[in-house]
Amino acid sequence: MGALTFFLPCGFTQLAQLIAIQSSSPIQGMLIMVVFVLGTLPMLLFLGMTGNRLHSGHLGIRYKMLGVFIVVVSVFLITQSLRLLGISF
Repeated sequence: MGALTFFLPCGFTQLAQLIAIQSSSPIQGMLIMVVFVLGTLPMLLFLGMTGNRLHSGHLGIRYKMLGVFIVVVSVFLITQSLRLLGISF
């Protein structure tokens, strides 16, 4: 089951999986993934529950806010990645 999560398009999930793989221990790797899942579960449940409660009239605003959030996070992650490569603005 844990191997199937590798195909989730999420950098945080893949980072947790790489850390678990680098541990070189099945038990320690399992514990790393359990802690990761327990850490992300509250926010994912919150997002899922609030998403179901929103009315269709609010979806346009929600999608615009989500789009802005994705762009801001993407720019941040790209600049941080470039900084790690030694390229700064």
